[in-house]
Amino acid sequence: MNNKGNIKNGASFDEPTHQLKLVSYLAFLTGLVAIIVLVLMVIYLGGGGGHTYSEIFKANWLTQERLGSAMWIAGLFLLALIAFFTGLICVYSSFRIAGPLYRFSRNLSITSDNQLRLGIRHNDALQGLSRSLLESIETIDKHKIKLAELIDEAQSYLDSGDRDGYAAMVKKIQAHISRVYIDE
Repeated sequence: MNNKGNIKNGASFDEPTHQLKLVSYLAFLTGLVAIIVLVLMVIYLGGGGGHTYSEIFKANWLTQERLGSAMWIAGLFLLALIAFFTGLICVYSSFRIAGPLYRFSRNLSITSDNQLRLGIRHNDALQGLSRSLLESIETIDKHKIKLAELIDEAQSYLDSGDRDGYAAMVKKIQAHISRVYIDE
Protein backbone atom coordinates (compact mmCIF):
# COMPACT_ATOMS: atom_id res chain seq x y z
CA MET A 1 0.00 0.00 0.00
CA ASN A 2 1.26 3.47 -0.80
CA ASN A 3 -0.04 7.02 -0.81
CA LYS A 4 -2.10 6.44 -3.91
CA GLY A 5 -4.21 3.56 -2.63
CA ASN A 6 -4.09 -0.17 -2.46
CA ILE A 7 -1.79 -1.83 -4.94
CA LYS A 8 -2.67 -5.09 -6.59
CA ASN A 9 -0.46 -6.54 -9.31
CA GLY A 10 1.40 -3.25 -9.60
CA ALA A 11 -1.66 -1.13 -10.56
CA SER A 12 -3.05 1.62 -8.38
CA PHE A 13 -6.81 1.70 -8.22
CA ASP A 14 -6.78 5.46 -7.65
CA GLU A 15 -5.57 5.82 -11.19
CA PRO A 16 -7.87 4.83 -14.06
CA THR A 17 -5.25 2.60 -15.72
CA HIS A 18 -6.91 -0.61 -14.57
CA GLN A 19 -10.27 0.40 -16.03
CA LEU A 20 -8.66 1.70 -19.22
CA LYS A 21 -6.83 -1.59 -19.72
CA LEU A 22 -10.08 -3.45 -19.31
CA VAL A 23 -11.88 -1.20 -21.79
CA SER A 24 -9.06 -1.52 -24.33
CA TYR A 25 -9.04 -5.30 -23.92
CA LEU A 26 -12.80 -5.45 -24.54
CA ALA A 27 -12.47 -3.13 -27.56
CA PHE A 28 -9.72 -5.36 -28.98
CA LEU A 29 -11.86 -8.44 -28.37
CA THR A 30 -14.84 -6.82 -30.08
CA GLY A 31 -12.70 -5.87 -33.08
CA LEU A 32 -11.35 -9.40 -33.31
CA VAL A 33 -14.86 -10.86 -33.24
CA ALA A 34 -15.94 -8.35 -35.90
CA ILE A 35 -13.09 -9.49 -38.16
CA ILE A 36 -14.00 -13.14 -37.62
CA VAL A 37 -17.65 -12.42 -38.43
CA LEU A 38 -16.62 -10.54 -41.59
CA VAL A 39 -14.41 -13.43 -42.74
CA LEU A 40 -17.19 -15.93 -42.06
CA MET A 41 -19.64 -13.74 -43.98
CA VAL A 42 -17.28 -13.54 -46.98
CA ILE A 43 -16.81 -17.32 -46.91
CA TYR A 44 -20.57 -17.83 -46.68
CA LEU A 45 -21.28 -15.39 -49.49
CA GLY A 46 -18.38 -16.49 -51.69
CA GLY A 47 -19.96 -19.79 -52.60
CA GLY A 48 -16.82 -21.17 -54.26
CA GLY A 49 -16.84 -18.94 -57.36
CA GLY A 50 -16.65 -21.26 -60.33
CA HIS A 51 -14.76 -21.97 -63.54
CA THR A 52 -17.45 -21.63 -66.16
CA TYR A 53 -19.62 -18.67 -66.98
CA SER A 54 -22.75 -20.35 -65.61
CA GLU A 55 -21.02 -21.27 -62.31
CA ILE A 56 -19.80 -17.67 -61.89
CA PHE A 57 -23.29 -16.35 -62.73
CA LYS A 58 -24.87 -18.78 -60.21
CA ALA A 59 -22.34 -17.81 -57.48
CA ASN A 60 -23.02 -14.12 -58.13
CA TRP A 61 -26.78 -14.69 -57.96
CA LEU A 62 -26.43 -16.65 -54.67
CA THR A 63 -24.21 -13.92 -53.23
CA GLN A 64 -26.77 -11.23 -54.05
CA GLU A 65 -29.56 -13.36 -52.66
CA ARG A 66 -27.73 -14.07 -49.37
CA LEU A 67 -26.14 -10.64 -48.90
CA GLY A 68 -29.10 -8.94 -47.19
CA SER A 69 -29.77 -11.68 -44.66
CA ALA A 70 -26.04 -12.19 -43.99
CA MET A 71 -25.55 -8.48 -43.31
CA TRP A 72 -28.60 -8.38 -41.02
CA ILE A 73 -27.44 -11.40 -39.05
CA ALA A 74 -23.84 -10.19 -38.77
CA GLY A 75 -24.92 -6.65 -37.90
CA LEU A 76 -27.36 -7.76 -35.21
CA PHE A 77 -24.78 -10.15 -33.75
CA LEU A 78 -22.12 -7.44 -33.60
CA LEU A 79 -24.60 -4.93 -32.20
CA ALA A 80 -25.62 -7.37 -29.46
CA LEU A 81 -21.97 -8.11 -28.68
CA ILE A 82 -21.04 -4.44 -28.44
CA ALA A 83 -24.13 -3.72 -26.32
CA PHE A 84 -23.17 -6.57 -23.98
CA PHE A 85 -19.59 -5.33 -23.59
CA THR A 86 -20.75 -1.75 -23.10
CA GLY A 87 -23.16 -2.94 -20.42
CA LEU A 88 -20.36 -4.84 -18.68
CA ILE A 89 -18.15 -1.76 -18.70
CA CYS A 90 -20.96 0.42 -17.33
CA VAL A 91 -21.84 -2.01 -14.55
CA TYR A 92 -18.19 -2.53 -13.60
CA SER A 93 -17.46 1.20 -13.61
CA SER A 94 -20.61 2.15 -11.73
CA PHE A 95 -19.90 -0.38 -8.97
CA ARG A 96 -16.42 1.07 -8.58
CA ILE A 97 -17.82 4.62 -8.25
CA ALA A 98 -21.35 4.18 -6.86
CA GLY A 99 -20.20 1.79 -4.13
CA PRO A 100 -17.69 4.21 -2.64
CA LEU A 101 -20.14 7.11 -2.89
CA TYR A 102 -22.74 5.07 -1.02
CA ARG A 103 -20.18 4.20 1.66
CA PHE A 104 -19.20 7.89 1.96
CA SER A 105 -22.83 8.90 2.50
CA ARG A 106 -23.27 6.14 5.11
CA ASN A 107 -20.11 7.21 6.94
CA LEU A 108 -21.24 10.83 6.96
CA SER A 109 -24.71 9.92 8.21
CA ILE A 110 -23.37 7.82 11.11
CA THR A 111 -20.71 10.33 12.16
CA SER A 112 -22.77 11.54 15.09
CA ASP A 113 -24.03 8.08 16.09
CA ASN A 114 -20.62 6.66 17.16
CA GLN A 115 -21.13 3.64 14.92
CA LEU A 116 -18.38 1.73 13.18
CA ARG A 117 -17.18 3.46 10.03
CA LEU A 118 -16.01 1.28 7.22
CA GLY A 119 -13.70 2.07 4.35
CA ILE A 120 -14.44 1.09 0.80
CA ARG A 121 -13.45 -2.14 -0.91
CA HIS A 122 -9.75 -2.40 -1.73
CA ASN A 123 -10.34 -2.47 -5.49
CA ASP A 124 -12.83 0.41 -5.65
CA ALA A 125 -11.96 3.77 -7.10
CA LEU A 126 -11.64 6.84 -4.85
CA GLN A 127 -9.30 5.20 -2.31
CA GLY A 128 -7.52 8.48 -1.49
CA LEU A 129 -10.81 10.29 -1.00
CA SER A 130 -12.03 7.50 1.28
CA ARG A 131 -8.93 7.72 3.47
CA SER A 132 -9.24 11.52 3.65
CA LEU A 133 -12.89 11.28 4.61
CA LEU A 134 -12.22 8.73 7.36
CA GLU A 135 -9.31 10.83 8.69
CA SER A 136 -11.55 13.91 8.73
CA ILE A 137 -14.25 12.06 10.61
CA GLU A 138 -11.66 10.79 13.11
CA THR A 139 -10.36 14.34 13.59
CA ILE A 140 -13.89 15.61 14.20
CA ASP A 141 -14.47 12.82 16.73
CA LYS A 142 -11.27 13.74 18.60
CA HIS A 143 -12.34 17.39 18.55
CA LYS A 144 -15.75 16.48 20.00
CA ILE A 145 -14.15 14.39 22.76
CA LYS A 146 -11.76 17.21 23.72
CA LEU A 147 -14.61 19.73 23.65
CA ALA A 148 -16.70 17.49 25.94
CA GLU A 149 -13.75 17.22 28.36
CA LEU A 150 -13.33 21.01 28.42
CA ILE A 151 -17.05 21.52 29.01
CA ASP A 152 -17.01 19.00 31.88
CA GLU A 153 -14.04 20.81 33.42
CA ALA A 154 -15.80 24.17 33.05
CA GLN A 155 -18.91 22.67 34.63
CA SER A 156 -16.86 21.54 37.62
CA TYR A 157 -15.49 25.09 38.06
CA LEU A 158 -19.02 26.46 37.79
CA ASP A 159 -20.33 23.97 40.35
CA SER A 160 -17.52 24.82 42.78
CA GLY A 161 -18.16 28.57 42.39
CA ASP A 162 -14.67 29.33 41.02
CA ARG A 163 -15.44 32.21 38.64
CA ASP A 164 -11.86 32.73 37.53
CA GLY A 165 -11.38 29.05 36.73
CA TYR A 166 -14.73 29.01 34.91
CA ALA A 167 -13.80 32.14 32.89
CA ALA A 168 -10.45 30.58 31.96
CA MET A 169 -12.20 27.39 30.84
CA VAL A 170 -14.69 29.37 28.71
CA LYS A 171 -11.72 31.00 26.96
CA LYS A 172 -10.16 27.56 26.38
CA ILE A 173 -13.44 26.30 24.95
CA GLN A 174 -13.72 29.33 22.67
CA ALA A 175 -10.11 28.84 21.52
CA HIS A 176 -10.83 25.15 20.84
CA ILE A 177 -13.96 26.01 18.86
CA SER A 178 -12.15 28.73 16.87
CA ARG A 179 -9.72 26.10 15.52
CA VAL A 180 -12.59 24.67 13.44
CA TYR A 181 -13.31 26.25 10.10
CA ILE A 182 -14.97 25.12 6.93
CA ASP A 183 -13.31 25.88 3.62
CA GLU A 184 -15.69 27.23 1.03
